[in-house]
Amino acid sequence: MFESTSYLQRYRQYLVVKEPWHSQEGYKIQWHREAFAVWANLVSHASTIRAEPLYSDARAVAEDMMQHARHNVALIVERLPQLGYRFNPSGEAVWQQPNVALSQVLDTIEHTYGPLPLTIRLWFDMVGSVTLMVRTRH
Repeated sequence: MFESTSYLQRYRQYLVVKEPWHSQEGYKIQWHREAFAVWANLVSHASTIRAEPLYSDARAVAEDMMQHARHNVALIVERLPQLGYRFNPSGEAVWQQPNVALSQVLDTIEHTYGPLPLTIRLWFDMVGSVTLMVRTRH
């Protein structure tokens, strides 16, 4: 079991990449295992995760995860078209940034039904909405 004050520190130590992913498959697997262990340990406290001292740690780790997710979404949205991928069958934006209107909808949902899982709420607050559907030729 980890000390609660070390969750973010333990999680972040596995985010340091010393070599490119493709040349360090073993390191990549170890990173996933260790970072997942930190998050899984936090999640195992689900009934008390919304109370301090765990909430601050869980939120910090989840925010860190969402920063990485946001970076990865940006890379996907930038690079897929370079490979010939055509987005937007409906013409909508591929990536809609977080906005006040969506945040207000989420606030209403949480007020009515209770808190959303932390990662879901932070996804919409920090990453936004992503639609990666492909446009097909007719």
